[in-house]
Amino acid sequence: MGYYAPQIFTSIGYTGTKNSLLASGIYGVVKVVATSLFVFFFVESLGRRISLIISSLGMGTLFFIIGALLKTHPPPTTVGANPPPASKAMAAMLYIYVCFYSMGWGPLPWVYVSDIFPTRTRHFGLATASASQWLFNFVVSKVTPDMITNLGYKIFLMFATINIGAMATFLPETKGLSLEEMDVIFGAISAEERAAHIAEQQRALGHEKNDTSSIHEKA
Repeated sequence: MGYYAPQIFTSIGYTGTKNSLLASGIYGVVKVVATSLFVFFFVESLGRRISLIISSLGMGTLFFIIGALLKTHPPPTTVGANPPPASKAMAAMLYIYVCFYSMGWGPLPWVYVSDIFPTRTRHFGLATASASQWLFNFVVSKVTPDMITNLGYKIFLMFATINIGAMATFLPETKGLSLEEMDVIFGAISAEERAAHIAEQQRALGHEKNDTSSIHEKA
């Protein structure tokens, strides 16, 4: 959506350079404001998991509505004509859509990957996450223009289904958890084993302190 906003707004009835660019500019402003508000004020209060679920549900629902409106109310083909009410409704849905995007699947994947990798593998994990992100961005940006042309309203239904399906991604909640707890929530080690390991380390440190004290007393 972000890469091809002018073309998408054109497809829903904002024909002409002025109309499509103005609508796209408003879309960009809404996106920046919504992302800033969420990242600074709500990302820690809502948590990662619930934010991603709400984001998926909101984006998918709005795309289904846009697809249905585009099917039942095709936009006029006259270049530069004033957008009809149905086109304005679809534009409003896109603005609300980007608010849901900005509270979940836009910024949160970057937050999530920074949460989960331990220090010893953080650089590899973040590099792999960044590479995969930009790879799929490239793929989507490459095929989207053809899909807009060939699918019409069906492109919104397709992405709506993908967005709703993203709710099946059962990512564990990482809000407020330490790096040491990530192995437990991802199943690399049980909570009991981690507690036993910590207790063993504490005993070892206790013995070391006692030995040090004994040496000082003898000296």
